[in-house]
Parts: sequence; C-alpha cells; structure tokens
Amino acid sequence: MKYLTIISNEPISVQYDQGSNRLKDLLNEIQLKYSQIKQLNSTINDNDLLFQQNRLLLISHLEDTQENINKLINDREQIQLSVQILDQTVSKINQNIKLFRTNLEQYRLSDNNIEELQVKTNNNNNNN
Repeated sequence: MKYLTIISNEPISVQYDQGSNRLKDLLNEIQLKYSQIKQLNSTINDNDLLFQQNRLLLISHLEDTQENINKLINDREQIQLSVQILDQTVSKINQNIKLFRTNLEQYRLSDNNIEELQVKTNNNNNNN
C-alpha cells in the first residue's frame, strides 16, 4: 500500500522521462554495435559467404531496431508533453480541493450563511 502512495505522489512525467532515457541508452548501445559489425568486413575473409550473409542480415536487423527505437522515443516525447499538461492539471485540481476544504472548514466554524460560502468559492474559482 505504501508503494501506491509513492507512485501517486510522483508525477507521471518523471516516469516517462526515465523510460525515454533508457530508450536513448539502448539506441546508443545499438548504434555502437552496428558500427562495430559494419567494420568487421575488413577483418574477415570475404570468401566466407555464410558469414557475409549473416553479417548483412544482422546489420539489417540493427537498422530496423534503431528505426523502431527512434519511433518509440518520438512517441514517448509526444506523450511526455501531454502527461506534463496532465500533471499540471492534477496539481491545480489538488490546490482547488485544498481551498474548498479550507473554505468549508471556515464556514463550518463560523456563523456565515451558505450564500457567503458560495461567493467565496466562486471568487476562488475565478482566481484560478
């Protein structure tokens, strides 16, 4: 249960940042391997046809993987922007709830009438 509290307090955008950073790390690793495999041609005898076919197939797979990771990174960055807006909205909602609770508590403890509470609440809404 305590983990749910931690998760709910941490903005979603932070989780997306971590995921995007990991994807970028993976992309860098793949680009390094890709570069190393492309350079193998000069060190291996060109007569080994099976090796050459496997090497070209591996290069093709790595290129596809790089492309897929780049798409994932771009998609996550798009989602990240939306999630940041969502986090800001949730924060504003939480602020409004605190104001409403404060107003309600003040109303409960005072001799105010319901119209005064409504005016105060409307004023808070207009300020946000």
